[in-house]
Amino acid sequence: MNLPGDQNLADRIAFELERRILADELAPGDKLPAERLLAASLGTNRNTLREAIRKLEQQGLVRVRHGHGVTVQDFRSHAEMGVLEPFLQHGRDPVERTTIMVDLLRLRGDLMGTVATFAAERCTDADRARLSEIGAAQEAALAAGDRAAVAHGDVVWLDAVVDAAHSLTLRWLANSVLAVFGGFAERFSGFWLLDADYAEHLRDFERALARRDGTAARDLLRGYYARTDGRVLDLIAPTLAEPDVAAPPAEPGGGHDGTSDDA
Repeated sequence: MNLPGDQNLADRIAFELERRILADELAPGDKLPAERLLAASLGTNRNTLREAIRKLEQQGLVRVRHGHGVTVQDFRSHAEMGVLEPFLQHGRDPVERTTIMVDLLRLRGDLMGTVATFAAERCTDADRARLSEIGAAQEAALAAGDRAAVAHGDVVWLDAVVDAAHSLTLRWLANSVLAVFGGFAERFSGFWLLDADYAEHLRDFERALARRDGTAARDLLRGYYARTDGRVLDLIAPTLAEPDVAAPPAEPGGGHDGTSDDA
């Protein structure tokens, strides 16, 4: 069994069992083999296996009942946001995964609109300086045609906006969403679609924060995503259907700088 080599053993075992559950190889209601047998089949000891099972239980993937063993849960009903990214990797139904991405894009627009309002009200000079620095780096990446840097930097910029909101509630909500988009940016940077006015969009947002105009900041982010998300979904649908497909080297409908020709 090939497990990721950069994790400790309990994490690697949890990863493998998580993969089997999210890929529907283990169905809701299935009982895992007895602890001794499962540990032996995974090449580990019972203490390490218990640690891995605890991780799965915390994710809502299994239920542990003393005297009754470990039962696979219906993750579609019981799991939490932490399974979003691994499900997009391991889930077998392309329609289900595409639907999740549609929902995530809508959630991102609404969530980041709320975050933008808080950021305009609460941001500090340091927050605005950080966003300006990231924006300048994004413009340089666009000019250099560095698609991977642009995709990664866009997620970094969004993360900085969340920091500027100074809200633990919004930070915790945003973490799982940004983790999914960060993974997508890393795997499929060639599909990271930006408007031709992306750089100006970043500058407009900085100006809204400087004015502490929460309504303008909210409308800028929501409007931007409303323009781009439909085109993004058109691009990622075939990729989600074939998760091992690499991002294309050519620009999907835009110039060499990673932007779309549409405004």
